Amino acid sequence: MLLGFFLFFFAVQTVTWLGCFSTFKPCKNPRRRLLLCIYAAGLNSAYLFLFSPPAVAPAVKALIEYALMYPFFIYMLLCLVLAPFFIISGVLFLIIKLLSRIRAALRGQDLRTNKEHGGVDEQRRTLMKFATSTIVLPIAGCSFYGAYIGKERLKVEEKTLSFNDLPEAMDGFVIVQISDIHTGPFMDGHRLAGFVGIINKLGADIVVITGDLINWGNAYVGETADVLSGIQAPSGVFVILGNHDFYCDVDELCSRLNKGGIRVLRNRWTRIAGQDSTDPIYLLGIDDARGSWYLNDDFPYLNQTLADLPEKSFKILLCHRPNVFNHAARSGIQLTLSGHTHGGQFIMPSLGGHGWSLAKMAYQHDYGLYRKHKSYLYVNKGLGVVGPPVRINCPREISRFVLKKA
Repeated sequence: MLLGFFLFFFAVQTVTWLGCFSTFKPCKNPRRRLLLCIYAAGLNSAYLFLFSPPAVAPAVKALIEYALMYPFFIYMLLCLVLAPFFIISGVLFLIIKLLSRIRAALRGQDLRTNKEHGGVDEQRRTLMKFATSTIVLPIAGCSFYGAYIGKERLKVEEKTLSFNDLPEAMDGFVIVQISDIHTGPFMDGHRLAGFVGIINKLGADIVVITGDLINWGNAYVGETADVLSGIQAPSGVFVILGNHDFYCDVDELCSRLNKGGIRVLRNRWTRIAGQDSTDPIYLLGIDDARGSWYLNDDFPYLNQTLADLPEKSFKILLCHRPNVFNHAARSGIQLTLSGHTHGGQFIMPSLGGHGWSLAKMAYQHDYGLYRKHKSYLYVNKGLGVVGPPVRINCPREISRFVLKKA
């Protein structure tokens, strides 16, 4: 999988560089071209730090992140946009040139002696320069803002949710949710510890983590579990697994979390009791199905977990992906807490209401609060980032819910 990713991005870079050289003809001097190639190779050295933490001082680590990693991902994002643009425009220009040759041949003209042909090519190059600049400048500007400024913003979302069937003893119960931590090069233990400090000030009865603790591999498993063990909640800290958590040693991750006092809910439920322990809340947690649910509405993990629960009990479901909501609502689950979407990490500004996000292209419920009949869904925008370390109008999120008896 990693090899395929590297080969794909090498091809994307190659297409982008060929398109830029053809369009802008930046330099005929071989030394300058060599310097540009060295610069691109330097950016690609970011691969060395993507999957394991460098054993360096925090100041050096910050320098690597801000001076190498962020520019690399901005460059990667530009290449991913420009490569298909150059391919499509190249094919269109070839078709136009072919049609021009056919028309000239039908008229008995020779394009090699046509004085206007050079001018046509120059007009096309001017058009390509304008179109490329129109694409590059806003994307580069937004990416720079999203990486260096927008990504660092945090918002604590506070919601009060009222339920007719909430047990009396649980009136005023406080749940704090975090999701999609993605510990890795952009979320090490030191940075995560700062968020844990904020969580501990929110007065939570329970804290829930709805998946994707790890970004990739085992390098950050130990420090992730150690830092999260510092979360304080009198009724417990609970976690479920997201799709990225299956990219590490799941057994090691769960073992380290359990040793740190964090309860991992893998297709099972637990009771959360207030002063009246005879009328509890049932907290359910199910594993992420790693994508297989896109075409499967049966949700076997949920059905199995619900099998031995009282039908009229008050239930809270932790599920990494929000596309479980319709099934959860039909199953009588009062509150579903999810993540996974990151809010697309980009949300169009909106004067009021729900702004359009990139996640909306794949998910009906992309971020925020939803209600269906007597059931609520909340989709957390996540603490971390995946892919480009960029957030635009989509700050990191900690969610705080107060449950009230209606």
